[in-house]
Amino acid sequence: MNGANGQFRADPASFLRHYVVNNVRFLQMIGHPGALPQLRMLLNMAEALKEASFDLVRNELDGGRFIYDLTLSNQQVTGESAINGYWCPFIQGTVTPGFVDVPRHSPAHRFVFTPAMNGCAFFITPSPKGESYFRVYHNQHPHNAAVRQHIATHCGSDRVLSTFTFEDYGTDAHPNAFNFLYYQNSRWIYISQPQTINMATRQVLHRPGGRVVTAVAL
Repeated sequence: MNGANGQFRADPASFLRHYVVNNVRFLQMIGHPGALPQLRMLLNMAEALKEASFDLVRNELDGGRFIYDLTLSNQQVTGESAINGYWCPFIQGTVTPGFVDVPRHSPAHRFVFTPAMNGCAFFITPSPKGESYFRVYHNQHPHNAAVRQHIATHCGSDRVLSTFTFEDYGTDAHPNAFNFLYYQNSRWIYISQPQTINMATRQVLHRPGGRVVTAVAL
């Protein structure tokens, strides 16, 4: 772990204006046949608990700008070194998307992380846990009617409280982005870092001319 975690926790939007965060590489490593069992165990725990500890690991340089890999950490308690956050899984196919229920106010963690998006969207709906929570989905097919119906059935409501879609973060030439939610000043906001990605190597770089996007979620 390194000082980048503290900088990111203190002001993630500012951090992303100076550094690139790759949240693609770690999941690719886990999916590799030779992946260490410990890595798969960390992901399994995150997807079961819907929360985890994360670490920013410095990896390479992009035009004078450091690139950090967002990785799962085995640190399970809140501390000065780890970035603790809720985890919203990604699920393939025209099925109910991965989701997590999050407190609207005074959350245990100030971040909601999810795998990288390149066409997917955040959909926020009411939560069956009550009005003090909301449910956030990583919608893998935001324009698919069947997936939207799955969401309505799953959360018990056809109300969509907020979305953050490809139109908010992507371009046809460069669709990839590091998207997450952050709790700041008693409200949740979306933060997005526009990126380019080499699909063969999973290397991400800052998108030329792209600006970090922040938008109110709830």
